Amino acid sequence: MTDVSASRPFEATLSRQPQVQDRTRPRPIPRRTRRGLVNVVLTMAITAVVIVAILAMYGGLATSMRTQVVQTHLATAEARIREIYTNQPQYEANLTLVLWSAMPSNAIQGTGGSRKIVTPWGGEIFAGGGATPKNNGTGAVSPNRFYITVLNLPERACETLAQSYLGRSDVVAVYVKGSGDFGAKPTASASPGTIQTGCDGGDDDRIAIVFRG
Repeated sequence: MTDVSASRPFEATLSRQPQVQDRTRPRPIPRRTRRGLVNVVLTMAITAVVIVAILAMYGGLATSMRTQVVQTHLATAEARIREIYTNQPQYEANLTLVLWSAMPSNAIQGTGGSRKIVTPWGGEIFAGGGATPKNNGTGAVSPNRFYITVLNLPERACETLAQSYLGRSDVVAVYVKGSGDFGAKPTASASPGTIQTGCDGGDDDRIAIVFRG
């Protein structure tokens, strides 16, 4: 008769043998680890969105501040020309030279006769007599008209500056142009609608304001 108890130690030994792991199947990523990876990806995505928003906000703020600087320069230039020519019979053809001493130092580049009046974007500001603005400040002797031009403006600054002169009784016309000279016969004075079209966003937009003397 077979002794059953004699086989039990052998069976127990088999039950204690380590199970051979199937190495052909990839080990699943623990649930906690998966959640951690998802959180990392979401955090990175949110951070990227925040950074883009901050950069956009900073860019808009910087443009607004620079535009205000140019507005101050234009107000200074207009006041200077009116002051000098109050008791004169006519405005001279080239008025840029008389503005050099009135402008703040950060608006002046160069020295002596080679000085330039510039905006924070590097575009030049010119002034001349007459009602036909020119990019280089050449104008015509006039008894009652002078102009100021500002070159190489970004779209938003072009729109803001041009709109600020609409409706003024002492302004004859406001011209906007995406690039190039204003021409011998500038187009009709700008309106809110034509300003949007004229300031085309090429960072070389320009405006000209013709003042009544």
